[in-house]
Amino acid sequence: MNLFEQFEGFMISGALGGAWGNGFERPVSPGTNLTLSTCLSILKHKNLSAELVAADLREYYSDGASKDLDTPTRLALSGLEEGLDWRLTGASGPFAALNGACRRIAPLAFTGLPKSAILEICRITHRNDEACAGALALVSCITTITSGQWKGQGSLIDLMIHDVPDSEVKHRLVELSLLKNTGIEAAAKWGTSAFVVESVPFAIYSAEQVLHTGLLNMFNGIIAAGGDVDTNAAMAGQLAGTLLGAEAIPPPLILRFKQMKEHSRILEIIQKMKPILSA
Repeated sequence: MNLFEQFEGFMISGALGGAWGNGFERPVSPGTNLTLSTCLSILKHKNLSAELVAADLREYYSDGASKDLDTPTRLALSGLEEGLDWRLTGASGPFAALNGACRRIAPLAFTGLPKSAILEICRITHRNDEACAGALALVSCITTITSGQWKGQGSLIDLMIHDVPDSEVKHRLVELSLLKNTGIEAAAKWGTSAFVVESVPFAIYSAEQVLHTGLLNMFNGIIAAGGDVDTNAAMAGQLAGTLLGAEAIPPPLILRFKQMKEHSRILEIIQKMKPILSA
C-alpha cells in the first residue's frame, strides 16, 4: 500500500468515526472540519509554517464555523480574527488540555514536517504541554504505520512511545500498553473524556484492536464506552484507516460515507492530495 492509499483510508475512516460518534446528525463533525482545514493549508503552501496555517485558519473560520469547536480552538480563532499574532493566541492553562489540536494536526503526519514545526502549528490554538504531547502522539502513530513499522500486530504504543515527550499522555499510554489487548472496554475504564490524557491514549489503544474487532465493531466499542465519542472514534478511525487503506473499509461503512453530506468535499480534497503524496 502506498502513502496516498494510506491517506485515503485515514481521511475516510476518520470522517466515518466522527460522523458515527455524532449519530450522523451533522453534515460533518467539527473535528473533521479541523482536519480538512489543515489539508487545505497543505495544498495551498509548498513550505508550510505556523504563520501560514494561522492565516488560513483566520480565513477558513471567518464565517463563524468555529462555534462547535473546543474552547481553546474557538478562543484562538477569535484572537486571530482580531488581528493577534499567532504566537499569542494559543491557550496555555489547564483547561487547554483538550483534544482539538490532535484533529487539526493529524494530516501533518503525511507531510514529513519536523516535530518542531508541528509543535509550532499545534501552539496556534493549544500551548498546553499535554495537548501538544497528545498531538505528537497521534502524529507518531501515523508515521509508525506509514513507515511499515506497525502492521496491525503487536503493540503500536510500544513502537511509538519514544517519540512522545514526558507527560501525563505518555504515562497513560504506558499504562494502557500493559493491558495487552484485553479490549476496548478495559481501556475505557481509564477514561474517555475530551481531556487529552484520556482521549488520545484511548483512541490509540482502540485502533490497536482493529484487526481483531473489525472497523465497525471498533467504532461501536468506542461509542459504547461513552465520553467524547465523536473525537475518540475519529482519531481511532484515522489510525485504523491508515493501516487498512480505503479498499479494506467494509462496503456498509463506505455506503454510510457516501450518505454524508460532505463526502464529495472530502473526496475532492483526497484527490487533490494525490500528486503531493505520490511525488
